Amino acid sequence: MNDLMKGIHGERASDLDIEIYDGREARADTLIYDSDGHRKAQSPDQASLHTSTTIEIAGHPWTIYMRALEGLHSRVASRRPELIAAAGLVISLLLTWLTWSLVSGRERAVAAVREREKLIDDLQKAIAEIKTLQGILPICSICKKIRDDKDAWNQMETFISEHSDAVFSHGYCPDCAKKVMEDIKKNP
Repeated sequence: MNDLMKGIHGERASDLDIEIYDGREARADTLIYDSDGHRKAQSPDQASLHTSTTIEIAGHPWTIYMRALEGLHSRVASRRPELIAAAGLVISLLLTWLTWSLVSGRERAVAAVREREKLIDDLQKAIAEIKTLQGILPICSICKKIRDDKDAWNQMETFISEHSDAVFSHGYCPDCAKKVMEDIKKNP
């Protein structure tokens, strides 16, 4: 009987106390097997993890009591499940933070690239619109014509219009208008 029960128990045999009684009542005189014979048996009410059942085989009743022993209690009462749950929670929170960080970092990088491209486009448009006159311009002190890089003398309006986006309109300043009016009155 002991060999049969050891085969049924397996490697955790020291964690359970199994008692088999002949009949429906559990008494010392009807006990036919006790896996923990050298330990003092607790009543089922004193063990925190216990069960009892009656089975019938070929019309004969057998009562089986099973109780958890200290080895099983120590494994069940360990803090290992709480530690695993806490570690799982911490890892989940870290992965959530990492995912959020990567997603928001990517969004910031994309926004920065778009802003940079917009600034480059604006600068290129501004550069395309700017025509500047640089350096020293040789100008005639009397007629105000400007000499170009081919040594040709051009009217100031023509030279500036060709080298910038400036457009000229002609009119008279007050002094010149007065002088022209006097010339017209003298030479009608």
